[in-house]
Amino acid sequence: MKLSLAVDVITTTFLFLPTFAKTSEKDGIHITGLHRDLKGNLVGRNLSTDTDWTQVGITLEGEKADDWFGHSVSMSKKGMRMAVGAYAANNVSGSVKVYDIIDNSLKQIGDDINGNRDEEDIFQYGRVVSMSDDGSRVAIAAPGGSGGVVVYEWDFTDTLGQWNRIGGIVPVWSPMALAMSGDGNRFVAGSSGRKGVAFVYEWFDDHWKLIGEVNGKAENENFACYGVAMSYDGKRFIAGAPYALYGNPDQGAGTARIYKEIDTNKWEQVGIDLKPAELGVSGDEFGSSVDMSKAGNRVVVGSPGAGSSYVYNLVKDSTWKLVWDEVSTDNFGYAVSISDDGKRFAAGRYYGGASAYVFEERIHGWDQVGNYIDGSYSFGQLSRYLQMV
Repeated sequence: MKLSLAVDVITTTFLFLPTFAKTSEKDGIHITGLHRDLKGNLVGRNLSTDTDWTQVGITLEGEKADDWFGHSVSMSKKGMRMAVGAYAANNVSGSVKVYDIIDNSLKQIGDDINGNRDEEDIFQYGRVVSMSDDGSRVAIAAPGGSGGVVVYEWDFTDTLGQWNRIGGIVPVWSPMALAMSGDGNRFVAGSSGRKGVAFVYEWFDDHWKLIGEVNGKAENENFACYGVAMSYDGKRFIAGAPYALYGNPDQGAGTARIYKEIDTNKWEQVGIDLKPAELGVSGDEFGSSVDMSKAGNRVVVGSPGAGSSYVYNLVKDSTWKLVWDEVSTDNFGYAVSISDDGKRFAAGRYYGGASAYVFEERIHGWDQVGNYIDGSYSFGQLSRYLQMV
């Protein structure tokens, strides 16, 4: 059975905006889903009324099956530029394509950003991608081989424009989690391993300089291996540890931790380890998906094994207060994303009736925005990946 991925792009703007477009005043999400026996594709969705999400725009197809086109996606802040990873393309060397919205249509800008496993010691380009807010930089995780991260920058001086690598390969063993700061000058990458470690790099003097290294606290907790997110200025990040020993009793229900920069190459934890109000059990995978608001003072954490998602607010710069939790079914919380101001977030599930939900904080509490987005229209498993823009 051949597998490739698809992406559904959702906005809360109106129909006069083209596919994937997004104004900075509104919040939207884009979603990847699993598409069976077909090439990956990109389609648009739009909230045309207060209750209905309707498809907008064209479908953008991947080149062939088994490329896993759309396994990872990342958008610029205004939603006018998108990076799409196909980590199994080119004999698993991997590839990333970047698209712009031009005259109500999607147009690829620059050539494909391709890995080359014959010349480099890393491959699977595009397993994870993360784009700066203005879309001028894209960070690409390549976990194959020795593993590493590369960053490309859009060259505006060229008549046609092109993507140029800035700095060399940043060595990170098997990076499966990656997030770039909004200004594109920092990124955090999680190195897969039983304990797990998060590395923070900064663009300094024409190279990527290591400015932070935070290790997991215990064996087998997989800290930073699956979910990481970063504030706009890159001075705070959140990382999940979905198999950390929390629960009733200590059963590996998972946790998430937030860190801030306090001095040169020094990072300290903000508050205590996050965990649900009620102790979970092994397999809850709390922290396997995470996201952070622009200022880093509100976070959302998914716990797909328990079918739950949680939103926390930072109080007095040291205490995380739970402000929302929701229990559903079938891996709800497999992917989560939060808006810049932290007042709107999305959560998805992709097993068994795959779907995605958007919630908004209002005076009386949290309300769902529109109907849930059902994956039955063409996707076998919707909501593998979410991002609000």
